[in-house]
Amino acid sequence: MYEVFEHTADIGLRVRSSTLEELFCDAARALFSLIVGNVDAVRPTKKVRLVVSGKPGGVDYLLFDWLNELLFQFDS
Repeated sequence: MYEVFEHTADIGLRVRSSTLEELFCDAARALFSLIVGNVDAVRPTKKVRLVVSGKPGGVDYLLFDWLNELLFQFDS
């Protein structure tokens, strides 16, 4: 589950999930809901393996790096 809210820096995403795996999936869905018109209509065309390693400090940095990598993949 996610919600988008206005934030002074950029945009805010509030994501809640019951597992860490669901959190990362829901965060990706939230991010792409801002980029594409209908995120439910998006279908995979190729498989890409992503490796993301967070900085010391925990899951927050890993999630940040995950979303940054998704943005990079989308833009490239």
